[in-house]
Amino acid sequence: MEVCGSRIGLTHIRTGSTIKGLGKSPERPWYIQQEGNVLALGVTACDFTFQLLNDDEEVVYTVFLPSGTTSVALPDTLVGDYEIRFIDSNSYFYGYITL
Repeated sequence: MEVCGSRIGLTHIRTGSTIKGLGKSPERPWYIQQEGNVLALGVTACDFTFQLLNDDEEVVYTVFLPSGTTSVALPDTLVGDYEIRFIDSNSYFYGYITL
């Protein structure tokens, strides 16, 4: 079986506080798949805000992704290199894509 598209590894950043004794182990890596302007996520375990940032770190696209979301289709009008972020209340995952 051939896998199409690009595999993208996302880095985890914790932004909220942790309870003493919890949150000290590294976050499990998250990999997504890109096929053109569609990102296949697997199944998201929680709600995320998805953001697309340009080279100037300006948010050029944002959408809410409820838990259970499996993909994001980005507008065809977006072309170039972007940072992507999946943000929840305590952390975010980020990576880089080219559209």
